[in-house]
Amino acid sequence: MNIHLTSHVVEGTTPPKRGHYIIYDDQIPGFGIRTTAAGVRSFVLNYRFEGRERRLTIGRYPDLTVSRARSEAHRLRGLIAIGTDPLAEKQAKRDALRIRAQAPTVKTLCERYLTEYAELRKKPSSVREDRRLINANIIPRLGKLLCSELSRAQVMEFHSALAKTPYEANRSLSVLSKILNLAELWELRADGTNPCRHIKKFSERKRDRFFNGDELERIGKAVSSEAVSPVVSAALRLLAFTGCRVSEVLGLRWEYIDFPIGVARLPDTKVGARIVALGAPALAILDTLPRNSDFVLPSSDGKRPFSYNTLQKAWCRIAASAGLQNARLHDFRHTVGTLGAQMGLNSFILRDVLGHKTVAMTSRYVSRQTDPLKSAADKVSSQVAAALDGQSATVVKLHG
Repeated sequence: MNIHLTSHVVEGTTPPKRGHYIIYDDQIPGFGIRTTAAGVRSFVLNYRFEGRERRLTIGRYPDLTVSRARSEAHRLRGLIAIGTDPLAEKQAKRDALRIRAQAPTVKTLCERYLTEYAELRKKPSSVREDRRLINANIIPRLGKLLCSELSRAQVMEFHSALAKTPYEANRSLSVLSKILNLAELWELRADGTNPCRHIKKFSERKRDRFFNGDELERIGKAVSSEAVSPVVSAALRLLAFTGCRVSEVLGLRWEYIDFPIGVARLPDTKVGARIVALGAPALAILDTLPRNSDFVLPSSDGKRPFSYNTLQKAWCRIAASAGLQNARLHDFRHTVGTLGAQMGLNSFILRDVLGHKTVAMTSRYVSRQTDPLKSAADKVSSQVAAALDGQSATVVKLHG
């Protein structure tokens, strides 16, 4: 039925016994008034879009007059003509309103990220770093904003504000991006709306700092003059002798150490399980340590590994006493790699010494690789040990 819709026509419609019926307008194709069994009258627009039949409810009568409904139908027909699906747009707006109504602030989202994702899936050291970046950078600058309304312009401004520390800025952006990806997964933002996308990170200068023979000698003297605890002294020397990551050294357990073979079997590191060959100086240090805890380097109560923060504070004092600038604990690792390369060790041996690739812990691997790795560890750690003890004449001279 197609007639010219007027207020008189609309008000003259009677509810059916069940279901509904539609009276279509004779001027705008698909525009009509729908009357239900409950007596509800609504303006609708039927149309085809990309081969599919669609029906959009424009509004109820008498909240919407016939003339206003006709004008809206005319506008919607114009959108359809240029390739826009008004029903999809309406649904998108509804989704956005729903998301906004339940969307938390960025601060609340960060807290959820830490408890429901990071603490369950990431290593403790990674969680600590994420929490530091969140508390130092993300929450102070973005924490009060609704996560659903965070824009690319706001993220760009956030990233640019940290330009003086490019590494910090880029790591903060990466953490924020992961958090907002999870917001989409948790239906707190619409899919594909992460505002961190396409933001170019700052260039980072690769850090190649390592300690030469003179610096190692000064570190050795500083360790003695600062009268640090035996655990701190052992930790620093193990870092210097093995080239291990700080987390690997602090997480050492006695059950990992195989003294007869001279290796440490680490079940879970940044790169997975791996075997660390221990040179003679490293084994000598381990042999002097008490075994009254499961941990090689325990905390004061013996129930936990030695604190990274405590070690870092002690290192800052030692580095200052040794007159070192911009020296990090991680630079011991660079030192082992650089010294090994200058001694002629090939890249495959150094790769396994430093654990740059996941290694399967099998007996076949041990029998094939332990001997050359042990030899490499002996050479490198002996050179470092000599320098720490002030025997600089025996140290390969490095230029840096």
